[in-house]
Amino acid sequence: MEKIDVLFKSHLDYQIEAREASSVAPEIKLDDVMHINLHHCTFKEFKECMLYAKEEYPDYNFNDSVLDSIIPNDFDSTKKYDFSDLVKFITEEFPMIKSIYLNINPENTNVVLSNDYTLLFGNETITEDILGLKFNVSPASFMQVNHYNCERLYEEAIKLADLKPNYNVIDAYCGMGSITLNIAKKVNHVYGIEVVESAITNANNNKKLNNIYNADFICGKCEDEIKKLVSKEKIDVIFFDPPRKGCDKSFLDTVISMNIPKIVYISCNIATAARDIEILTMNGYELKEVTPCDLFSRTAHVETVCLLSLGVLHQEKN
Repeated sequence: MEKIDVLFKSHLDYQIEAREASSVAPEIKLDDVMHINLHHCTFKEFKECMLYAKEEYPDYNFNDSVLDSIIPNDFDSTKKYDFSDLVKFITEEFPMIKSIYLNINPENTNVVLSNDYTLLFGNETITEDILGLKFNVSPASFMQVNHYNCERLYEEAIKLADLKPNYNVIDAYCGMGSITLNIAKKVNHVYGIEVVESAITNANNNKKLNNIYNADFICGKCEDEIKKLVSKEKIDVIFFDPPRKGCDKSFLDTVISMNIPKIVYISCNIATAARDIEILTMNGYELKEVTPCDLFSRTAHVETVCLLSLGVLHQEKN
């Protein structure tokens, strides 16, 4: 098996079930880029797999920014379980780990994590440095695991936007504000919009941490908040970095109706990005440039940064 030689952040998710070991081996998948995924394994099997990973991948960078989420399947027994032995094992074998969280999700849906987090060990947050700014990252925060190429991705997005000191900018789907606050260094004012309240709290804390005063974070649906902002002042550029499902049609309709001159679309799913960009180009926008960014080496996944501009004829018409 090929050894790992890429420096990735490590965010490890384990689905652990309190049951006796069986003769049927658990489905264990070891990805050599960023995740170790164990599904429905016992604590004993979990330990064996972790030791196997440590032995087989001695050069793997389990660095000091690790956040672990342990995702149990058995809701009732998990609440009563004493995790001290498991925590002791993990922290002794992997002393670079900073935080271990228990996440309990009793819902039988496609949403993996709930909002029910319990800190089992270490710091409530970790601190990540992105392009010279510091970000406190909570277990529910989205964070790119490939730090080096994350910075390259952000730099490319900001470069394509060709930001000016007098620009007012919207960052939709802003999360904890990692792109928003880096945009703030280049423009007059930037607005980050996110529907997840905890992410907005995180973003405002990061704003204070970096002493940035020309950024505002708004909790709400992007399509609603964009209308309010455009009605108050001219917006020169909008960034959006949606989840894999892409943008909602109502969001795209709002962006189109607001006639924002420039769009920077960051996507982790080229298929949904192509779908959304087709809608935008059918409504006056022109696709100017697409830059792929390999955040997930040795996989089929690629992030893309797309620049779209409102066509001159369309601008004159409106």
